[in-house]
Amino acid sequence: ALTQLIAQEDSPTQLSFHKSSCMMPLMNLISIENLSKTLKDAPLFEAVSLGINLHDRIGLIGNNGTGKTTFLRLLTGDLESDTGTLARNRELKISILEQNPVFADGSTIQDALYAGTSANIQLLNEYRACLDSYQHHGSSGAELAALTEKMDKNHGWEIENTYQSLLTELDITEFTQKIDALSGGMKKKAALARSLASQPNLLILDEPTNHLDIKTIEWLEKFIISSRLGCIVVTHDRYFLDSTCTKIFEIDRQKIFTYDGSYTTFLEKKEQRIAEEQAGQNKIEAVLRVELEWLKRGPKARAGKDRGRKQRIQDLMDNR
Repeated sequence: ALTQLIAQEDSPTQLSFHKSSCMMPLMNLISIENLSKTLKDAPLFEAVSLGINLHDRIGLIGNNGTGKTTFLRLLTGDLESDTGTLARNRELKISILEQNPVFADGSTIQDALYAGTSANIQLLNEYRACLDSYQHHGSSGAELAALTEKMDKNHGWEIENTYQSLLTELDITEFTQKIDALSGGMKKKAALARSLASQPNLLILDEPTNHLDIKTIEWLEKFIISSRLGCIVVTHDRYFLDSTCTKIFEIDRQKIFTYDGSYTTFLEKKEQRIAEEQAGQNKIEAVLRVELEWLKRGPKARAGKDRGRKQRIQDLMDNR
């Protein structure tokens, strides 16, 4: 009964998915103002302000331990910030491809879809459970009608077909196979198809190229570029970053620096930023040398001088 209700698409899934994504108006998905977060008494971020828009393809980079995972958990709402605001658009739909996807023991490839955590997949599960209750237990149709309306609004009927079509594109055609019997690469493909099938407008990819073959990585690169979804990529694969991302968020020294452009452009701009910072640091140190020499002259030499000079010296030292 469920499959009879699912809308059938004449065009290939990927093209249909891209078409619907391109029709989305440009909008702000997440807005962050003055956000700070401390974990285990160690500040990870301080006074961070930035925005994430539909169509942004962002590479999130930083050394291990700087807070990339924490930042993603703040975006998804799994963590709350200590200070500042993080506003999510009411139309925001996040889907995550985990670095190491976990599947229930004994589940099939088709079952893997329903174990997804995105809002649209959870809605699909609610609808399936309600439909089953209505058919076998004669429960009220009011809840079923309400869920049907939500499914219409959120294109929920497309999810199962889209999932299977994506699997086929990724060379998985036996949907009743047990997940346990699959290789790491095939499991990653199933998780990838699940994350894309839920029709997100913000896709988070955590080390997406791990376990994937070159053909699939190239497929994913083309998909990301043509889909025009909002996307955040965390990966050590610098070639993947360079080919897919149009913006870089770098976590460094409790700040998040933003750079427009590819990973190559980021490297060039970061080199320029470091040079400018070093020039500023050299200037501060030159001023400090002069000021410290002044202090060494003793109280008589300082008589009548600016009373705020000591404080300015201290401020310079604090900013080194």
